[in-house]
Order: sequence, then structure tokens, then C-alpha cells
Amino acid sequence: MINHQTYLFQHTYILPNGDKKFEFVVTEPPINISYQKEDLDAVDLFNLFTVAWHFRWRIIEKHLKNIKRILSAGVDRCREEASKHLAELKVDLSAVILDSFNRKLQFPDDITKHFTGNDKMVIENIVNRKNGLWMNLMPKFDNAVENFDLDQVVKCLKEMQSINKTCIVLCLKLLEKVASEKLEGEILNNMDQTKCIMHDHSKQNFMTDSI
Repeated sequence: MINHQTYLFQHTYILPNGDKKFEFVVTEPPINISYQKEDLDAVDLFNLFTVAWHFRWRIIEKHLKNIKRILSAGVDRCREEASKHLAELKVDLSAVILDSFNRKLQFPDDITKHFTGNDKMVIENIVNRKNGLWMNLMPKFDNAVENFDLDQVVKCLKEMQSINKTCIVLCLKLLEKVASEKLEGEILNNMDQTKCIMHDHSKQNFMTDSI
């Protein structure tokens, strides 16, 4: 049984009139489903892929396009819209980070322990606490958001785009390896095998219907 916790983030905003606005972000833990003899390493990899996939669509694909559009239109003309997008970006990023915590992906070793060889080196270069790409990028990103520097926000999101794609591809590569080695059964890789199974299945249904 895997136990999950619910984590909470707080954002504080200073409004034009000087008042403070507090915003809290909380995510529900992932559904806890435990199967007999389930491979926990495979579950961890699935969680890593899920977080990376959520990051791709909730952060990069959603916000990069919108912020680039605002820059093209002119920040001064769209300042209110830009402010809303940046506030939403902070909330979405917090939600993805919280989801990663709920899925037991808090520390670099939670990620790197699954990889080997060159792939492990690549992932370590991304998540290393001292000089990893992610740790160096996040202060620049946070500073750009706080200072309303949309050009720098776009630059950071593009770097995140490459980091994210690398993680997704390497994770899928490892998931395929785990599935091939640990799951019983054959991989259907040509039409004849598929037709054979369909024929057997249809024959079995015919015999059952005839009883």
C-alpha cells in the first residue's frame, strides 16, 4: 500500500491599492490503487511520466503560446491580460509540483534511481541540486515572473520545453524496457499475428454462442 500526503502552496499578491491577496493551491493525491504483485518501480516510472506529461500540457503548451501572443500584441496594450496569465502560470506550476510531491517525486534520487548509463547522467544533469539545469533555471523563471519580464519567461519556458521532452522520451524508453522484460505475453508486431488472435477470439465466441 502506498501512502500519499496532500501538500499546500500559498501565493501572496500585493494589489494596486496596497491590500494583500492570498491564494492557496492544493491538489488531491492520486488515486491509490494497489494490485497484487505490482512492480513498484514501474509505478514510480508511470508517476514520473504522468508528472512530465502534465507539465507539458498544463505549463508549456498552455502558457508558452499565450505569452508569445501577448508579446506580439504588445505588453503595454495587454498588461492586464498578461498579469492574469502570469498569475495562472504560477498556480499551474504549483499544482504540478504538488502533484509530483504526492507521487513521491520530491528529491533528485526519486527520479535518477530508475535510470542507468548515459540516460542516468542526462537526468542527473537536469535534477542535480547544486548545478542541475532545472535548479539553475527556476530562479531565473521565478525572477522573470515576479518582474513581469515576459521575454525572459518565454526564454525559460523554451528551455523547460527541451528539458521536459528529454524526460518524457527517456521515461517512455525505460517504461518500454520494463514492460518488455517484466510482463508476460507476446508483442503483436505484424498484421498476421493480430488476425490470428482475432480469428481465435471469433471462433471462441461462436462456440460459446452455440452452447
